[in-house]
Amino acid sequence: MSTMYEKLPRKRRSGKSGSKKSFAQKASSTHPETDRRVLTAPVNQSGVTGNVIGLQFSSSGVTSATEFGSLAARYQEYRVLAMRVKWRPRFGQANESCAVVETGMPVGCTFTNTAPTTVAGILASDGFRVSNSVQKHLDMEVGWEMNPNAKLWTQSVGAAIPVLNSYGISIRHPGTCPANLNGVVAVDAYVEYDVEWRTGS
Repeated sequence: MSTMYEKLPRKRRSGKSGSKKSFAQKASSTHPETDRRVLTAPVNQSGVTGNVIGLQFSSSGVTSATEFGSLAARYQEYRVLAMRVKWRPRFGQANESCAVVETGMPVGCTFTNTAPTTVAGILASDGFRVSNSVQKHLDMEVGWEMNPNAKLWTQSVGAAIPVLNSYGISIRHPGTCPANLNGVVAVDAYVEYDVEWRTGS
């Protein structure tokens, strides 16, 4: 005696397994009163502290973006879903800082909470990268999955993201800049923050 089995329909898969989301597609909440914006904060290093050419960019730095103040006045809370840094040294330009010295290719890494500032510290950190650009350009990106606490909301008015909830990108050149060139612009950096805002919890 044979037994008949009903074949159950297969579930459709919503997407490819392990596919990487782009900068503008980081997962966020579905709160009905949320808004998302990409804010940009240009930064330049005009003083080379201790002859070191390097900067650290944290998600808490979003408060320096031009649009942050106007958005903070409209919403009650925010969080940074992802951030991207475009590193553009000026060393090849006439009369610019360190044009006559070899600074080496910039190295970068991603970090949680506290940024490493030495070359050795960057080499030992997550997401380590070395520029392969003749112009010594370096583009890096990091999302909030680096730090589970980054999903916590921060009050918009007068509040920066706490260190324990932050993450970011650290970039530095192995070579140093002569002391007599301190004060001359060495690097332009362009930082983008993918920010989610909401009117209340």
